[in-house]
Amino acid sequence: MDLKSFENFGIGDFLLFLSTILTIYVAQYYYKYFTRVNPLPGPFPFPFVGNLPQYYLWSKGNTKLFYEFNRKKYGDIYEVQLNGRAIILSRVEYIEKLLTPSTKNLHMVKYPNSEGLEELGIEGKGLLLNQDLKSWKYNRQFFTQAILSPKFTNEAIDWTNKLFNEL
Repeated sequence: MDLKSFENFGIGDFLLFLSTILTIYVAQYYYKYFTRVNPLPGPFPFPFVGNLPQYYLWSKGNTKLFYEFNRKKYGDIYEVQLNGRAIILSRVEYIEKLLTPSTKNLHMVKYPNSEGLEELGIEGKGLLLNQDLKSWKYNRQFFTQAILSPKFTNEAIDWTNKLFNEL
């Protein structure tokens, strides 16, 4: 490879190249942001850091205050960009709808593929982090029959009361 063409590549050229790359990245970031599927209200994100500046400026790093502030400002359903897009549901009814035993209401949580989940051995398992539809349906049916049954709930309440009284 002939490196003679880079002999006259000075600091000004390097800064121009770097600023061009940065401008292209920012333009692409905001293009993807404004053309995303199903946009929801939420704080305006910044490239590279998402909504971390708002998190620290508005709530001084207090997660509960950050989410309460956003709920008051944007409503019960909003999105934040912390490590990718996260949709926040602020009402119990919305979460209950996801976990109802109805066969007509099949909602599967979508997370981007993560190598970390695979390395931990929890990819494709459970209800919340599962991307495999067949496995998710089986787990949801098991959860509905075993955990949400009145017998299990009553027994769990009895054990909780006994353990609390022992304290």
